[in-house]
Amino acid sequence: MFTALRPSDRSPTRIALACMPAIVAAMPALAAPRGVTHTWDGSVNTSWQVAGNWNTNLVPAAGDSAHILGGPSNVFLNGDSANLASLFVSGGRSLTNNGYNLDVTTALATTTVTGVDSTLFITPNGGSYGFETGTLSVQSNGRLQMSGGVAMINQQLTLSSGGRILGNGHVYVHENAPAAFNAANGSDITVSGGDLLLAVISGGSIALAPTINVTNPNLTLYVDAPIFLPVNDINLGNNSAFNSEFNWILDGTLSANPGSGNTSRVEGDGSMTVNDHISVGNNGRLRVSPQVNFESTSTTSIGLGGTLELDGGYSVDAGHITTMTANSRLQLDGTPSIFGWDGDIVSNGGIIESNNALGVRIDGDLTLGSFGGLRTAINGTSAVLVGGSAVAPGLGGMVNGAFYIQPTATLSLNMAGTSLIVNGDLYLRTDSTSSGDGTIQVNAGGSMFVQQDANVSVDVDNGGDLEVGDNTQRRGIDINAPFSQTATGVIHIDVGPSAGFGETGADKISVWDDAVLAGSINVRLAPGFTPVVGAEYIILSANNISGTFASVTGAPGFSLSYTSDEVTLNYNGVAMPGDVNVDGVVDVNDLLAVITSWGPCPPPPATCPADLDENGFVDVNDLLEVIVNWS
Repeated sequence: MFTALRPSDRSPTRIALACMPAIVAAMPALAAPRGVTHTWDGSVNTSWQVAGNWNTNLVPAAGDSAHILGGPSNVFLNGDSANLASLFVSGGRSLTNNGYNLDVTTALATTTVTGVDSTLFITPNGGSYGFETGTLSVQSNGRLQMSGGVAMINQQLTLSSGGRILGNGHVYVHENAPAAFNAANGSDITVSGGDLLLAVISGGSIALAPTINVTNPNLTLYVDAPIFLPVNDINLGNNSAFNSEFNWILDGTLSANPGSGNTSRVEGDGSMTVNDHISVGNNGRLRVSPQVNFESTSTTSIGLGGTLELDGGYSVDAGHITTMTANSRLQLDGTPSIFGWDGDIVSNGGIIESNNALGVRIDGDLTLGSFGGLRTAINGTSAVLVGGSAVAPGLGGMVNGAFYIQPTATLSLNMAGTSLIVNGDLYLRTDSTSSGDGTIQVNAGGSMFVQQDANVSVDVDNGGDLEVGDNTQRRGIDINAPFSQTATGVIHIDVGPSAGFGETGADKISVWDDAVLAGSINVRLAPGFTPVVGAEYIILSANNISGTFASVTGAPGFSLSYTSDEVTLNYNGVAMPGDVNVDGVVDVNDLLAVITSWGPCPPPPATCPADLDENGFVDVNDLLEVIVNWS
């Protein structure tokens, strides 16, 4: 970051003229405050220090005024100037300090640059400043051009409509007043050749309403002053940046067009409030590091393959609209404020990515549209939570991260060909609604979590993991549409005390349409719970059931039985060493069973449960197994 310079001890006393831009603008028409007025005629060469180049045949001295109104040539300052009372550059000519000091700092000193191609050109110098003046007025079509030099304005700098500041270097205004640096709407600040610093160093502020261009690669415009009025248009290029150390407001358009694979940046410690528009060009990236606040009047557009990356905090008011095109990315790495994202997001094949610690809650309308064969994707390491409505038109969307439909929120899959493909985690919370003629398609590796009282009124095709409830109590869910499970699908069923769903003591899925079954059931027992042998749990019902589950995994001892409209989970018990009667306890009853069965086992089909080592005899070995496993 640049370090602000301090004025020399010879800086003039501040006067009321600093707050009178109308008088400043009129200064060129007035006579010099004191001394002689010298008018450039360039009759000898281009050197300021040659007397014959001035109509007075004298080089401007201390307290004099210098007027460059045209003439046959541009002007070069080849030595330090005297301390002038005023300087006026017009007529399409340029004055270049050529590495020396140009001083216009006597009491009431003014510098004015006006007219097409009229330029004050500041280059590096050996002293404190390349240019110092009391007030500077850059008027219509005039230019202050910096080339690594330092310009010090001790009272006020006025950049009128049509005026320009361009180049690189340091521009300082030393004044404690509102709009000490006043850049009007219709003016232009363009950074080229290196970084440019605009600073107000005595507590004053800057009114920054020009068009700002930082389009050349690897350049930064630093604004080190409170920004008194909203900023107008900003154009950023490849690896270029706008950096403010103070809070500021965007009232125009911030356009980032860094080119394919490149990045533009908004930096600094000040927060950014957007009243108008941010535009990210095709295949480019705009990285915003400070806090950004999108007002209700604002909009954002992200072009084909472009990325808007919000690294700082953010808040989005209701009424804001972010529009995304194919392969574009809204990357939310910063932490949202407590106000979250109340605006709308309309995506057509883009990517919404959340990577902050809290995730992002979208309380506006979220459109998960498609473009060609591209679906809108939900990505990232943290959750995207819908608190308003999510609509998936066309092909629909894709969940690769975590996607929550919060209580009272809605997910709409309106068309028969629309699907929400789940490769990550989809959560349908209590009192949420999922509706339409489309399908939730859970792929292998994906998970769908459905809480009790979630209204699921879309087709469900499970090829991944389907979680009923929250694995803390036994729950029941309703699917008001057809349900199918493929060979890779798994339904997780929790079994435990009957304090959960009804009297069954197990999760249950009620399908109010037809069900087609395959894949497996995974059974999980509540901690410390063992069912009674022979217990039965209805875990799925439907209007009509076709197919069966291929396997039962998880807790041992379970099997399935089917009717045309129900699937029942049966507990058959788990044999344990020494447990002859399979009641889960090795005790005196097992000891008596061995004693009463002593001797050779009866021939098949009779059973011989007391033959624990399966050698065809009930003998001392079986007795010892009961004693060793006594529990």
